[in-house]
Amino acid sequence: AARMAPRAWTQERYLDCQHLAPMPLSRGQPGVIEQHLASLGLERRIAVRCAHFGQLPQMVARSLLVLTTGRLFCHRYLDHLPVTVLRCPVAFPPMTYYQLWHDVSHNSAPLRWLREQVREVARELVP
Repeated sequence: AARMAPRAWTQERYLDCQHLAPMPLSRGQPGVIEQHLASLGLERRIAVRCAHFGQLPQMVARSLLVLTTGRLFCHRYLDHLPVTVLRCPVAFPPMTYYQLWHDVSHNSAPLRWLREQVREVARELVP
């Protein structure tokens, strides 16, 4: 999200902003955004971390923080929150989504069916 003209959205400006990020999956481990930026010799300034990914859009809408995430996730908030989606000035590889299941339930036939349903619905969401 940004409150500026898209043409002013440069890599330097992006990196210099204060960013909002989800908590990393493991303590002390960088997130996927930080890993990719580091591979390019870049670093962003994370000002706030949040443990609840679903709260990030509302936090962006009530601040000047920048959130880097997938376009598909962002578009669902455009009609409801005062945010703008801009293409990130740093190129990122395509996102990979995955489902996590506990070993105890991994081979369960009903849960296998549910995973397949989720996968098929997700495939239909991609333009």
